[in-house]
Amino acid sequence: MNMHSSNSWVYGQVHELLSSLVNFGDELNTSLLSLDRMIDAYIKLFKNLKLLQIAKNKLLKHHILMYKFVTNHEDYNGYKHDIYSYKSFIQSRQLTRKANIDRIRCAIASHKIAIGHINENYKALCSNQKCKFSSKMEIFLKTDKCPKCGSLLNVIKDPKSISRIDIIKYLPYSGNYLDVATKLNSCQRWSYGEILKLLKLEERRVLTSASIILKVIENGKTIRKNIKVELERKDFRLCEERIIELFGQNARIEKITWRKSKPILINDKYVRQSLAIAYVRFTNALLSKHNITNEDIYKKFPVYLISYDMSLFLLMKTKRERSISIGPFPHMILRPSINQIKKLTSVLEWSDIAAIANNLGICKWKLTQQSVVLKEIMEKLLKESSSTFGIMPSTAIAATLIYLTSSLSLSHVSDMFNESMATVMNVLTRLKIYGIEKYLTEEQRSKLNVVPKAESEKAKLFLEKLMYS
Repeated sequence: MNMHSSNSWVYGQVHELLSSLVNFGDELNTSLLSLDRMIDAYIKLFKNLKLLQIAKNKLLKHHILMYKFVTNHEDYNGYKHDIYSYKSFIQSRQLTRKANIDRIRCAIASHKIAIGHINENYKALCSNQKCKFSSKMEIFLKTDKCPKCGSLLNVIKDPKSISRIDIIKYLPYSGNYLDVATKLNSCQRWSYGEILKLLKLEERRVLTSASIILKVIENGKTIRKNIKVELERKDFRLCEERIIELFGQNARIEKITWRKSKPILINDKYVRQSLAIAYVRFTNALLSKHNITNEDIYKKFPVYLISYDMSLFLLMKTKRERSISIGPFPHMILRPSINQIKKLTSVLEWSDIAAIANNLGICKWKLTQQSVVLKEIMEKLLKESSSTFGIMPSTAIAATLIYLTSSLSLSHVSDMFNESMATVMNVLTRLKIYGIEKYLTEEQRSKLNVVPKAESEKAKLFLEKLMYS
């Protein structure tokens, strides 16, 4: 097969695949999908994702081969002048190729977002009530039977799910985000642009690691090694300790290069574009359904909704939970800075939009900026001790922080998050021990008075054990 026919074949395959996904969102209308059909939709999403990733790799490989073919051809020097003469033609071809790669990457991002939302909203449960086996949806990719007892697995809606599953219908599965974006009206374009700004919140460059060149003695010979050490601060002594721990006292550091990165809230432009389009289209359909025509509401509502959903995700999930599987916000930074959280949650202060969202019943809880900020502060105070935080249920942590930062009572937040009063009180006690008081106002500190004081030595010992358990 010559290069021209190979070119046509690759592009033909990609075009056919993307064209088949133009109306795929209609198959994911969650209001019409039964739980059994949700399994089929989930499996199809994974199959599509695999095909898209293969197509992307083929496309990238094809471009590399084309470049090598041109530059390494035996007559290259002879027709190099002709290539330069047709510079504009070549540039237009390159733009077309880039557009195809962009489109396929956007399609991949849309599929990942949909998979993450389904993972968050549904789970597998054994049909045998005595077995009580449950698992994430990924199990259906391997089997539809319980690995413990062999009974059929059922799909159930997770009562503690926090993602907005209805948006998956509006994702650009064929990667045609540019076509959709150009058809948006002025209000929708404003919303789309504001969401992209929100998702691309950047922080100043921070130290992430150090590349170290060192000399070590192995089998009587001195050899050089280049290793990478994860760090949070520029500390030569810490690097030295790590090297000694790994290679012993005879290792000698020759050079250290400090590596920095610029954290972005969602570090993938295709995920950002797909999410922005989905939220704009979803809120447009929602507001039209309720005959809301106010222009200001149309502009602000999609921005508020995605800010609410991401804030809830940060509040309800620990760093560990956010890292173990594909979630509703792929490529989201595991530990955003306090500044990033404050900018993200500042949108929650739009009281007029919050009131409408509450009236429409699409936001379960009233979130506050302080509750999300406190959650991240407390995680950092625990010095990466996710295991300690993990002992406490995520919903109980969220309930406790909302109790402290709002006018709601302890019993009210317990009911809201479907947690027992004892569990919420346990979390409240731990947070008090960890020193949450210094981050609260005088009025908020008074809400900690419900925690019983340890008067006897036995009670104090119990609280100490509670803290380090």
